[in-house]
Amino acid sequence: PLFRSSVFSIDKDSGEIRLQSSLDRERVSNYQIIVEARDNGMPARSSWILLDFNVTDVNDNSPVFLDGLFPTFHVSENVSSGHYINIIRARDSDSGSNSELSFSIVGNDFGVFELNLSTGQLRTTGLLNRERQSRYSLTVKAEDNGNPRLSAISFPTIIVSD
Repeated sequence: PLFRSSVFSIDKDSGEIRLQSSLDRERVSNYQIIVEARDNGMPARSSWILLDFNVTDVNDNSPVFLDGLFPTFHVSENVSSGHYINIIRARDSDSGSNSELSFSIVGNDFGVFELNLSTGQLRTTGLLNRERQSRYSLTVKAEDNGNPRLSAISFPTIIVSD
């Protein structure tokens, strides 16, 4: 004989609690159930306990870029080295280290851009010359700190104006 819910079942004889379906911490992170034990005496005696289940996270979500896969940023050609352009923003719906992100430019940074590893802040590292190059296309990776590491790629465009 079993008691069943959509998530848990309890064997009425042994009291063993089993999962009836898989859990997803991003949907429900905590379950509370009340279990009552009752004897067959006359009069019947019973006791109950509140069980609290916290669902631990597994790294099952990749980072998501908040400004889309192809954001466009504008910068003037006469800015100095170290000029702030914008922040590459991403999030990961996992928790703990599984949601901690690091950012990097994958491939060519053209020698004039840097991306802060932890904040995603994009800055110039050299002088921009619009006549030489008016548009830069970067490939940026956001990677979580989970196991296994999950990542996503974005392709920001930087347009240099006079």
